[in-house]
Amino acid sequence: MDAHLYLMMKRRFLIMSKPKIVLIGAGSTIFGMNCIQDAFSTFSLWGSELVFVDLDENAVQRMGLAAEKMNAHFNAGFKN
Repeated sequence: MDAHLYLMMKRRFLIMSKPKIVLIGAGSTIFGMNCIQDAFSTFSLWGSELVFVDLDENAVQRMGLAAEKMNAHFNAGFKN
């Protein structure tokens, strides 16, 4: 395979594939919101999957709701 073709295919794969981002302790108001804001301010992460993990189920739901609202506002394409 031609080296140029290989690099083009590799670049296309990297652009198309999006990471799964797991935020452990996301229920924490400060930590969770800072992480969400960081994800939304990094355009290369748009379209990735966000997963929130915390012992406090209510707090995780609040962070998920905040992320859903931001996602709708910015049309960032994050999955959850």
